[in-house]
Amino acid sequence: GSIFASLCIGDGTLYPSALKLHFENGFHGVTEINSQRIEMNHEQGVAPYDLTFAAIGDCFYANFLAECEKMKLKIKYCDVEVTGNKRKEVPAMLETVDVSVAIKTYDDHASIVEALENASENCSMLAMVRHVAEVTINVSFE
Repeated sequence: GSIFASLCIGDGTLYPSALKLHFENGFHGVTEINSQRIEMNHEQGVAPYDLTFAAIGDCFYANFLAECEKMKLKIKYCDVEVTGNKRKEVPAMLETVDVSVAIKTYDDHASIVEALENASENCSMLAMVRHVAEVTINVSFE
């Protein structure tokens, strides 16, 4: 059998980037986001928390860029890694989420840390996750 789903916002309208999922033969499927296809498969593909962590990292980085723009900070490059642990009890929600950020910049590091703190407070994905998990942000400069 197959399953199709679309992500809708509260009033029933589709979120600006339409998300569709198609599954066959157990947990073997494809997630389509706009024209991008992601293989969903616990053994060889992407699992649900991979997408959750990607969303957290992307949202956090978008907020960080906005803060840098406001503060007129320049980033040469930034690597973001998101990891976490799930609870053992069902439902197995996240217990911890760790966001590690490695940044190359020529600007003042204290200002970059301030931008990261503001981004952490403004990130809607982190705000949602903080309801169930302890979130830590770690930064290193290269």
